[in-house]
Amino acid sequence: MKRTKAILGVIWISCGVSAVLMVRFFDSKLIMICFVVFFIISLAIICFLYIYMFMLARIHARKIAALSTSGEGKCRRQRWWGSSMRGSLTLTIMFGVFVVCWTPFFLHLIIIMVCPMNPYCECYRSLFQLHVVLLMSHALIDPAIYAFRSAELRHTFRKMLLCSDWNWCS
Repeated sequence: MKRTKAILGVIWISCGVSAVLMVRFFDSKLIMICFVVFFIISLAIICFLYIYMFMLARIHARKIAALSTSGEGKCRRQRWWGSSMRGSLTLTIMFGVFVVCWTPFFLHLIIIMVCPMNPYCECYRSLFQLHVVLLMSHALIDPAIYAFRSAELRHTFRKMLLCSDWNWCS
């Protein structure tokens, strides 16, 4: 738990420092380069972790496949395989949403650095507010993906909306 708290603390502090740097020194090319590099490194780490989790799931699936082929073992394997594929699909959706929401903003930063006065780049630069809205919408989309990909959360939402099994919905 101590290591987890330390890692979360470092993440929160680095995000706070990044936000202050972005707001305060947005015009600095060095800060823009640092943010673009940070984004590329983050993207690479996310890809690495995703591939690593998928490989672990594959190894685990092989171990389960090596179990006895009795009816119960087969049913358990099919259930596990279905939930593993569902988890992989959820991770893929989340990675795709991350890329779609964050890439336009960082592409915008690259365009500001590469061609600050070029009229051909002005069209893309004029969409800055849209890129910021897309970037901020990721904070809303991500929890929604978790919520609607989880059968338990969907069931809870359904119960809340239909007021079934709730005492305060009379």
